[in-house]
Amino acid sequence: MDIYSFARNDIDVVHPDIEKYNLLERTRYFDTIPRKNIAFMIFAIREMIKCFPWLPLRVLKVIGKIIGNGLFSLKPRTIREIFLIPRHSKYDILHCQFGKLGPPILDLKHIGVISGKLVTSFRGYDATVLLDKYPDIYNDLFKEGDLFLPVSDSLKKRILKAGCNPERIQIHRSGIDCSKFELTITKPPNGDPIRILTIGRLIEKKGIPYAIKAVAKLKRQGYTLSYDIVGDGKLRLQLEQMIRDLNLEGDVRLLGWQNHEEIVQLLKQSHILVAPSVTSNGDQEGIPNVLKEAMAMGIPVIGTYHGGIPELIEDGVSGLLVPERDVDALTDKLAYLIEHPEKWQELGSFGYRAVHENYDINILNDSLASLYQKLLTDKKANQRPSFINNIPNA
Repeated sequence: MDIYSFARNDIDVVHPDIEKYNLLERTRYFDTIPRKNIAFMIFAIREMIKCFPWLPLRVLKVIGKIIGNGLFSLKPRTIREIFLIPRHSKYDILHCQFGKLGPPILDLKHIGVISGKLVTSFRGYDATVLLDKYPDIYNDLFKEGDLFLPVSDSLKKRILKAGCNPERIQIHRSGIDCSKFELTITKPPNGDPIRILTIGRLIEKKGIPYAIKAVAKLKRQGYTLSYDIVGDGKLRLQLEQMIRDLNLEGDVRLLGWQNHEEIVQLLKQSHILVAPSVTSNGDQEGIPNVLKEAMAMGIPVIGTYHGGIPELIEDGVSGLLVPERDVDALTDKLAYLIEHPEKWQELGSFGYRAVHENYDINILNDSLASLYQKLLTDKKANQRPSFINNIPNA
């Protein structure tokens, strides 16, 4: 398996599985390419001269395309991709982990520097904001791609509307390793504050300001509670100011990034998990993993009618749902859970079952392997498959 990434991740906290499977050692990064025409032309010529001795056929193919269509018919980053793809570029599966990665890989297939069945996943932004802004971005991909894997039914409807062949679409949900999340029997505190938790990047799409305002309302109504927020992002300073303005310094904590073990401990210590996701400039989530993780531990959750979240949470059965940006509704649902701790185990049990039956990564991995094999039915049975994953942040 080879991994190609268009960007480097500067976050210090690394998922344990990245280290376990030595994924960084398998990853190649496409460096930044000059955007200005003259600089790009110089860069492209330099790359072709540098690579000609050991990749002459590739360079000649690129020159042929340039002669036919002009230098700028090649997208800037395509030049770098052409020469970073290893010489053994015949893969069985080319799996682009986000929709926007499909078109450039299709370009590489057209040039002839890489081959394989093209599989593209859609996870949120790529099928909402990007598709709304550039309606034709996936036209060629939808015609020539072999398989499309939206993570939710809501995203499936999006790409269907954009012209994707329904026979090539299969919902493949994003899973979690349920074995890493032990069932926790959440019990009401004996005089201590109700502990509420949110985990996610501090960006508009996560809707955290609405949860902070709901906590402020609950405090004014006399409830004793604490609210921990795990994650970081560009809204941190704004949220810090909001916490001060609402006099919540002693009740709301911004904990920054935490590793997996620390997050599991915080989940165990919490009574309610809130994921107040909202649509931000057309951008919607698929289904946030943090909801699955909390539900896998039997923790009662509150989400929003947003993206694929209602596909995970059945309101009043496996969790609670509120409209986006509705502080009053969120306040009411939190108050309901605080006042009815007898509902915690019931909601948690149904949530636990929903995640373990439909979102277990081991089951989903087997399903993905079956989808790969189905695409390769014209291959010899004894040929060992190799895979390329194209991800933006390894």
